[in-house]
Amino acid sequence: MKGIVFTMDALFALVIAAAGISVLLYVTYTAQAPAAIHYSDAEAILESLASTSISSVANSSWITQGIMAQYAGANETSPGFLGGPYANSGGVSGPTRPILDFAFNPQNTITTSVVAAYGNIYFAANNIIYSVNATTNKLTWSVNTITNVAKTPVLYSGMLFFANTTNLTAVSALTGARAWSTNSISSAGATLTSPILAYDNQLVFGMSDAYVHSYRTSNGTSYWSNYTGTNPVAIAIAGGDIAVVTSSGSLYIIVHAGNTAKQVYSKAFAVGNAPTKPVGSNFRLFFGSGSSANATYVNGTTAAGFPVGISQSVTDTAYYNGYAVYQTNGGDVAIVPSSTGSTTEWSYTAPGYFGSALTNATPVVTGSMIYTLWANGLAAQNVSTGNLEWFAGLQGTISPYMALAYGRLYVVASNEVLAYGSCFAPQQATLLSAISTMYTNSQAGCGMTLLNSLYPNGNYSFFAGRPSTNTVQAASFNGASSYVEAASSTSLNSPSTALTISAWIKTNAANVQQGIVGKWEWSLGNLRQYYLQVYSDNKIDFFLSPDGSSTSQVELISTNQISPSTWYNVVGVYNGNNMKIYIDGSLSNSIPYSSGIFSGTGKFAIGIQDPSSPVSYFNGMISDVQVYNTALSPSQVQQLYAKGAQGTPPANDSIISWWPLNGGANDYSGTNPGFAVGGVEYATSTYTLPAFAGSYVVSKASIPLPVLNYTTGVSNIISVGVYSWS
Repeated sequence: MKGIVFTMDALFALVIAAAGISVLLYVTYTAQAPAAIHYSDAEAILESLASTSISSVANSSWITQGIMAQYAGANETSPGFLGGPYANSGGVSGPTRPILDFAFNPQNTITTSVVAAYGNIYFAANNIIYSVNATTNKLTWSVNTITNVAKTPVLYSGMLFFANTTNLTAVSALTGARAWSTNSISSAGATLTSPILAYDNQLVFGMSDAYVHSYRTSNGTSYWSNYTGTNPVAIAIAGGDIAVVTSSGSLYIIVHAGNTAKQVYSKAFAVGNAPTKPVGSNFRLFFGSGSSANATYVNGTTAAGFPVGISQSVTDTAYYNGYAVYQTNGGDVAIVPSSTGSTTEWSYTAPGYFGSALTNATPVVTGSMIYTLWANGLAAQNVSTGNLEWFAGLQGTISPYMALAYGRLYVVASNEVLAYGSCFAPQQATLLSAISTMYTNSQAGCGMTLLNSLYPNGNYSFFAGRPSTNTVQAASFNGASSYVEAASSTSLNSPSTALTISAWIKTNAANVQQGIVGKWEWSLGNLRQYYLQVYSDNKIDFFLSPDGSSTSQVELISTNQISPSTWYNVVGVYNGNNMKIYIDGSLSNSIPYSSGIFSGTGKFAIGIQDPSSPVSYFNGMISDVQVYNTALSPSQVQQLYAKGAQGTPPANDSIISWWPLNGGANDYSGTNPGFAVGGVEYATSTYTLPAFAGSYVVSKASIPLPVLNYTTGVSNIISVGVYSWS
């Protein structure tokens, strides 16, 4: 028998197809004689990925541009205290689009802001402290504090510190194990009146006894206290000194040495012009006073060029990277301080749809963006020009709590922590390094986007840690309570003349009606727009209504049936004249229809027909939901199927939303962020890429590579590589 010689580091696999069944056989060959190296496709792709910098493909798509702009280090901490820089490791960036990574609902009333470090986010809901993994959105630990937590917890030196009406407590940030607790802060019946500041091995805070108190972080014993006349309500650090704002409108500067503290100076303001929460930078303090932007040195001297008169009342202030940003009732003003005076860099008038500014919300400022909260949502502006980058409407009650960590912006609304996020990609890294990092940190959709930026049409797959091409990560729905919801938006509400909906599904149940995606709002008078569902006879149902009523609705039922425990790509297309259903890239049924689609404001849901009417829950897994406001062509539908679950959309600018559902409810279009409800899980499922069905040869190449784990901050050597087939 004639021998065949392969290179030693290439692994080949033969796919033998018979009677519709494919068997994948892996065979390793050892070279029997020296031979010239001939790179397989997999080796060539791997070499290209390892030699191409991510910055070189930054302009390949808007998604890739967003990935580049949103990079953040693994364990950036939040701004920590009142927007100040002291717990901030610098270079922090945030989301360039309103992409919602996840929403965490503690089933309890959230009462504090969010702080972050060590791969987790921390906050309090009534009397419970929560630690949630910032990557997976899973609860890591919780602690019952008996009575409600009074102010936002603070992180310092591996510990989480918090206070309630009776105790000051320290727990391990990693495990929640209690280190110490003291009830001495309530010995005089006083209550906490300011947030807690962790600084120089101290916990500094104000109490209703009109004192600023300091306790040692090591053991919770009292260190010093200083009388301020009235209750301290805000504290900041500037030049190593402690600045305190009191309820009577006074600003105090306190210097401490050992276990004693003294006031350097105090400055009284008219009550109507009382200082807002101050933020410190070097030896300067920035704050608002009435309708002025104000700044002072810690020695009491007013900073040159201040105060600056502003037409609107200042609500709060943040400082970062040379910019002091003052949020007002009517907009934002950026001040750039200098040794010769201050200059108003720009001002911005908020449009009416923002609503009013939230009085107690502090802006978050980065080197490139400013984020501000308003009564109707979250705004992001260019820090250099003030130009509005995006505005994300928020539902329900919006709390004045916001923090930045791991490239995500954490906002509290409707009693949920909303993580507006990004894809992490070190700007100077190679594609191989960046993609492997994304895959191992539950960012497979981001990694797939980068892969497609280099080889959009290639037959290949990437693996990190385990050489497997026959799995897919998807959202898992329990058939009883879980679904993904997206808020009403203009793009989803009005696809009146054309529409395409695509989803990959695998149901666990047979002969049961199950919603795949839907726009149907019973709470608004049973108004129906469009949906895809599994019908009770295991067929696919594509539904449209021209006026929102049930009497004029049109349903197209597929001729093909689907089977449980099998992955299918189902697509509904409306082109203005016809409705069509495709299953696995092939047309299953079509009917004439030209009456348009009702324009309604109902919520969009995945895994149920309508969130306001809990019926037709999906029982199984859904992946890669895509919505277009045009009718995809038959060849484009075939592309959707051929690329497989979590393949990137075909080249088409008409996509409204794209939810890969590969670890979160992220909308990669950035316009319709979703969030999970009722116990949605994200799991890995057995899956065969459609392109493998016709394969006859598969090649593999891999190398060991150090990959950073965002949660632990540790790099591990794992095998990363590429499969290619022809």
